[in-house]
Amino acid sequence: MIDNSELQSLAGDLGVDVVGPLAGGEFGAMLSIDRAGRELVLKTMSPPAVLTSRSLASIFERGVRLAGRLRAIGYPAPEYVGTGGTPNVAWSLQERLPGDVPDSMTARHAQRRIELAKMHKDAAGESNDWRSFAFARMREHMETVVQDERAAPLARELASVVEHGERVQLRQNDVVHADFHHRNYLAIGDEITGVFDWEFALSGDWRVDLVTLAFWCAIDHRVPPDAARIVVECAREDVSAGCAGVPRGVPVVTATRLRRARAPGARRGHRAGDRDVHRAVVARPVVI
Repeated sequence: MIDNSELQSLAGDLGVDVVGPLAGGEFGAMLSIDRAGRELVLKTMSPPAVLTSRSLASIFERGVRLAGRLRAIGYPAPEYVGTGGTPNVAWSLQERLPGDVPDSMTARHAQRRIELAKMHKDAAGESNDWRSFAFARMREHMETVVQDERAAPLARELASVVEHGERVQLRQNDVVHADFHHRNYLAIGDEITGVFDWEFALSGDWRVDLVTLAFWCAIDHRVPPDAARIVVECAREDVSAGCAGVPRGVPVVTATRLRRARAPGARRGHRAGDRDVHRAVVARPVVI
């Protein structure tokens, strides 16, 4: 995490004044104001051990470029002022979009999020054969699941799908937000005014974003059942049999028989990582 003196130094170099953390902000999201009085969001992130700040900044640059392609066709992505890196962190600076993260996703929000996810299709302008990456990440996440005996049934299902993964046809030319969960958007009433956190976007298969959204809608009590149902049923219809998606931090396998199976109490405040998570969404593997 960047310390305050480095943050102030970076802000000075960028010509902004830091006001303070944004409510619910991740990766050090700070409300900032430029010399013209424009409200911006300055985000900083320390690189993991396997990356340098320069390589992380390159990842940010790719994500921002893809967000710009969507913005150019009317998508409510923020305008980015720039990205870069210091010796210790990568940073991005973007406009502050209107609206707030809703306390609860409405049915209209759910439908619009689906419409936006579908705009990711064929929008990357570049190709990425990410099969090996996708399944390598799947295996990594499986290791975290098998360590907990309570998650053994899910681990067996994951193993079954990975076994047949070589036959899966993944798309290569779509924009993948890579963290398209149920809280990464802004709204005013029923209108979605922005989708944020594009720093890790990449080209690949847009359906991973749809499945990420379906997963989190199914397990978070803040998403009403009617809104969750809209998203999960769309995942059933639009995700090809046997396609695998791996949202960050939580393994999830997708197939045409994706269904919700909430455990008792799973929507009464349990968070991701609790014992009911592995039972909250069940993806039935399909042998292709």
